[in-house]
Amino acid sequence: MNSRSKILFAILLIGLVLIGGVWHQFVSEVRQELMQLLQRSERQAQMLSASIRDALQTVAGLRTAAESKLAQTESISSGYSGFLGPVPDKNGHGLTELPVPADPAASLNLTGLGDLEGDAAFEQELEVALSLDSMFRWVKSIYPETPWVYYLSARRFMCVYPYISFDDFFMDDAFYRMDLFASGTPERNPERSAYVTEVYLDEAGQGPMVTFGAPVYAGDTFRAIVGFDLTLEALSNSLQKYQFPGDQYYLLDAGGDVIALASDRHPQEVSSYHRPLRDLRPGLFELLQSHGDANQPLSFNNSRVTFTRLGAVPWVLITERADWDMYRSAAGATLPLLAFLVVLLGGVRVFIRERQRQKQSESERSMRRFRRLLDSSTDMIAVVDPVTARYLDVNQTLCEFMRVSREELLAKRVIDLSGEFTLMDLWDAAVARLREQGRFTLEDAGRRPDGTAFLAKVNAHYATDEEGEYIVGILRDIAERKQAEIALQKANQRFIAVLDGIDAAVYVADLKSCEVLYANPKVRERVGDVVGKCCWQAIYPGQTGPCGFCTNDKLLDAAGQPTGTYSWEFQNPADGRWYQCAARAIPWDDGRYVRLELAHDITERRNQEAERERLHRALQQSQKMEAIGQLTGGIAHDFNNILASMLGMTELARERFGAGDARLNDYLSQILKAGGRARDLIRQLLVYSRGDSRATAQPLQVVPQLKEVLSMLRPMLPASIEIRTQWPELSPTVTIDPLHLQQLVMNLSINARDAMHGVGVLGIAASVQTLDGPECRICHQQITGDWVCIQVADSGPGITPDMLDRMFQPFFTTKEVGESGGMGLAVVQGIVKTYGGHVLVHTGSGRGTRFDILLPAATQPTEPGDSEPASGEALELRGKRLLVVEDEPLVRRYLKEFLLTAKAEVTACASPVEALQVFRGSPEAFSLIITDQTMPGMSGVDMVREIRALNGDVPVVMFSGYADVVSKEDRAALHIADVLLKPVMAEELEEVIIRVLTD
Repeated sequence: MNSRSKILFAILLIGLVLIGGVWHQFVSEVRQELMQLLQRSERQAQMLSASIRDALQTVAGLRTAAESKLAQTESISSGYSGFLGPVPDKNGHGLTELPVPADPAASLNLTGLGDLEGDAAFEQELEVALSLDSMFRWVKSIYPETPWVYYLSARRFMCVYPYISFDDFFMDDAFYRMDLFASGTPERNPERSAYVTEVYLDEAGQGPMVTFGAPVYAGDTFRAIVGFDLTLEALSNSLQKYQFPGDQYYLLDAGGDVIALASDRHPQEVSSYHRPLRDLRPGLFELLQSHGDANQPLSFNNSRVTFTRLGAVPWVLITERADWDMYRSAAGATLPLLAFLVVLLGGVRVFIRERQRQKQSESERSMRRFRRLLDSSTDMIAVVDPVTARYLDVNQTLCEFMRVSREELLAKRVIDLSGEFTLMDLWDAAVARLREQGRFTLEDAGRRPDGTAFLAKVNAHYATDEEGEYIVGILRDIAERKQAEIALQKANQRFIAVLDGIDAAVYVADLKSCEVLYANPKVRERVGDVVGKCCWQAIYPGQTGPCGFCTNDKLLDAAGQPTGTYSWEFQNPADGRWYQCAARAIPWDDGRYVRLELAHDITERRNQEAERERLHRALQQSQKMEAIGQLTGGIAHDFNNILASMLGMTELARERFGAGDARLNDYLSQILKAGGRARDLIRQLLVYSRGDSRATAQPLQVVPQLKEVLSMLRPMLPASIEIRTQWPELSPTVTIDPLHLQQLVMNLSINARDAMHGVGVLGIAASVQTLDGPECRICHQQITGDWVCIQVADSGPGITPDMLDRMFQPFFTTKEVGESGGMGLAVVQGIVKTYGGHVLVHTGSGRGTRFDILLPAATQPTEPGDSEPASGEALELRGKRLLVVEDEPLVRRYLKEFLLTAKAEVTACASPVEALQVFRGSPEAFSLIITDQTMPGMSGVDMVREIRALNGDVPVVMFSGYADVVSKEDRAALHIADVLLKPVMAEELEEVIIRVLTD
């Protein structure tokens, strides 16, 4: 068999194989078409079943609305009752006074048989039916293709939407014989479930349709049905929406009648009336009846058919596709493969012919080309006999290099010129190695025939042909290159010495492969020897791909030229340290551009900068809050004196004149109540500006106190807020006033309630936490050590970043005017500062907010003592002489008037200097001294020191705007009986005076 026959045979064999492959592909595509037909049928059935279930759920929702309205005890007013009346010329009633709307969708209508009944139950049901107007509109919005939504009562009336005039629509007993009502009666539907009727012809001109209905019950009494209609045309449109080109869908009822049809091969009029499938597709229905289930497509009349039974209703969906459509689709899918194979076969044939021609031509030119290459090459080329080591052929370049003619060089042997092979034994060993390996490379330092030395790189190749074996040697003069390499090596050594001495991590990596080509000692100290590895594997351990912040694409421009130095700062995720990085593209020894990067460790500098920034923010916050606190405290202190006089004078007026005038007594009582609220507000301001007193602080177990606060908090929260608590097994202890702990939790909980708008989860927990560096929200200090943590968390919308630094300011609030005074968080800050604590805030948009109140831990809780009962004695100071020292005229007048009513003898002084003059005149004459602490010229404490030098026993009661302005040491040393917070109410003052004088 010649070569041509072999080629033809090979082409024929390949063609048969390819044709078999094409046929196999076509059969596979046909099977795929059948599988896709079955899948489309199942998807269409699933979508149709889902639509029917949605419709049943919709009518069930309509039923629920009707039943809930029937169950209401209060009367319902629909707004339509004024239009009710008898329908002229008909034995019935309806909305006769309702104007006919231009748009039927703007209103509904009602019609009933007989006269309007007068019993309340009938009227209530009538109002319920009319009040379903909004629900009817809702159903119509979901199913715009439905003709009507209606309420059909068992008491012979019907409410329908949209509006139908009485000429086209009037109540008739025939409605109650139709399937749309009968399917909902207790006899037909004892389960009270939503249903779909059989197909029926609508007499109002809408054609064949089905009804989705549901029975309506009032208790156990069947009252009506609610429902809406869908035409068969609407069902067909629903099928047509998802119809695949070439597929035909038939929706059948249990009797085999077509309910809906989707097809691009039959007239659309088929979907507008009820028609048996036997008429449309004779024999198809009988085929389906003979198969109980169609897991695979069935063959029918040159078509493939599948059918699926719908779960929600007794309907069957048939999907049909012509065989020709499937074969055409399969052929279309196979055609590109067939065309490709035809082109491939032709190309192979052309390629083989062209290849043969080229080989023949190449053989003719090979010798000529070889000769030209030998003589024109810049490399020195020699052909050597491996047995004798004699030159068989050389090019002109080699002759010029050896400084002899071609004939002279052909008379030489390799061992005559080479410094590597000086003996035949060495040459024979080299030839044996060359025969085994095929090639090798070496550097040869030899001598020319004239005695001059040369240095050449020799690439030796072993070759054979029909004439025998020979060696081809290619030589290159490398003397100058060797000198350059030595100079470059020295330069590289100097360069590497410089890089190794830099106090920074320096490495070089390939821009494409990311292979590390060089790394200085700083890099090796940190990650070891990484040369030869990918930088993202070696320098940043744990990564599975290039770094997301890689800057390689920034080092070269679009033309592939360096863009200069690119600098950035970076934090290594492996050790958390910060580096100042600089990278640029530099040329490498092989001509490519590589990445040179220097990374200087700036962690300490960044930490110092962060610390300076934190201290700066803390100083700013401290100065701001100190200024606000001084302003707030000053205003509160001055207002305290004004309020003290107002409340005092009001109490005097009520005591003296209120008993005889009930209305005046009520007015004055209201003033006192308002003054009490103002006093509480001032005390909140003082808590914020100066912190509150720690005089009443005591070691308390936190968990029992929080449980007590929760018992008071629960009535203040709506039932829609869930409270979740988390307590440790052993309660931590803090030193705090129980009232202050209550204020903390109550203020934060009320804020949480308002943030959640009354719905959500409120979490309260207590624990002991060890902290290492979080920043306090109010003082911006870093917190370390062990702290007792009280957490109050909500599930609200969170706090925006711009509100975090402002929320602790007094009177700042995001609520509407009148909803909050803006003092809740300001008081929290004041109390926390009083006890040396801190506040952490964890929040985020949509993630809620959690406040962590951190307080120093105490060692031992104090056992609760018995509180002293308030004295019930009336204030009687007859025979007592009292000295009152107060710089505010109105407060001084009030105190004097109040004490005079108790039959006391009162001396009132406007300053400590005046009071000392009076006291020095008769140091033993006074029974009690009542004095303010803060007065111009001399404080109350300094005045008491002067008094104690004259009389060490006279009782002293002191007023102050701040509870802790008089230290414990001064109170003990000066025998100050009590310090009262301004403004002081009459009952409080009476109690203290009686106690002090009694003691």
